[in-house]
Amino acid sequence: MVRILALWLVVACGGGSEGDGADDPTQASTEVETDGPLDCEWLAEPDNCWATTHDAAIDACEPPEEEGMLSADHSLCTFSDGTTITFDEPLNLEGDSGPDDIDLTITSGTSTCRFVSNVDAVALTVDDQTAANTYDGFTSYMECPDGSVYGPADAFDLLECDWNNLPGSIYSWTSTSITFGLLGEEALTFSCAE
Repeated sequence: MVRILALWLVVACGGGSEGDGADDPTQASTEVETDGPLDCEWLAEPDNCWATTHDAAIDACEPPEEEGMLSADHSLCTFSDGTTITFDEPLNLEGDSGPDDIDLTITSGTSTCRFVSNVDAVALTVDDQTAANTYDGFTSYMECPDGSVYGPADAFDLLECDWNNLPGSIYSWTSTSITFGLLGEEALTFSCAE
């Protein structure tokens, strides 16, 4: 089974919830002053905050190119070099639907990276610096680690962008394994199995 969790999930599910976003970077902001547009051109820039946070995650937290050991309860994956991936909720790998939301933390050496994808946002944190693509209905904003915000964007318009530039992930699973990757030409990826 394969699932792509990106902007299309939010569009298909009717968008995110409303909230002020003050305490949780995965909550959409309802009243936002922006620093510029969120569009395909911005997403294609190699120095936009999603791209730089994504690159930082690869540098800091990418697991080794081997299959990690997935715990029997599907809550932890460990690699030979000591890298761990902890799933906030044990993964449901049964059936055709697989995991609904992804919330995982990768610990590699002294670095920590967290990826969250749900109907409210796609967020990536590297050592406490978060880039979050948040949603308010079908309206999308990119909130950057430096406090800048880009948007609003119509979620349907962003589906016209190069998928390598969109915040999101793709993963496949069986009842005893998961292979995961962030969208992008050069992407953080891992594979874990019991």
